[in-house]
Amino acid sequence: MKNTKSFLNALTMGKHLISCVLVFAPVICYSQIPAAPTTLVATTNSTTQINLTWADASTNETGFLIERSLTTGTGFTQIATAAANATSFSNTSLTAGTRYFYRIRATNANGNSTYTAEANATASLVAPTTLAAVAASATQINLTWVDASANETGFQIERSLTTATGFTLVGTTAANVVSFSNTGLTAGTRYFYRI
Repeated sequence: MKNTKSFLNALTMGKHLISCVLVFAPVICYSQIPAAPTTLVATTNSTTQINLTWADASTNETGFLIERSLTTGTGFTQIATAAANATSFSNTSLTAGTRYFYRIRATNANGNSTYTAEANATASLVAPTTLAAVAASATQINLTWVDASANETGFQIERSLTTATGFTLVGTTAANVVSFSNTGLTAGTRYFYRI
């Protein structure tokens, strides 16, 4: 037979001659390692949570290994395992204002897939609180607030002539600063602020 090998062995047992023919047909082997997931996306949810989503490209995974790092390309460690067919994961208890990098791969008893492309997101900063605006003169308003974040790099002060809309940037401060003086204003005009 084509692509078939036969081996003939003759064995003597007592007075009997036994002929054994072993036929080996071609064997086809299939990889059992799962396909890598795709389209990993990291989305900021809050000051302490980032949500991950991905596309499950495999039909035989037993789970997904989720890894995280504080730098791109290196320093990844496994932080969780998602179940088979899962396409999302919420990473909680994060540090506000910190950027995290993620990658995942599918796994089963035969091994692990390759990694997804990296995705990253930054946990939201904690917003300052207790903003107060006090008129210091006809052309100056002083602002004060409480710094509720431990790792901001500064504050952005925005102003508008109407509430809720029309805000534009009027100044910035360094980290840990909790006051700002807005000068050169028009006397008798109401101003709205947010930081």
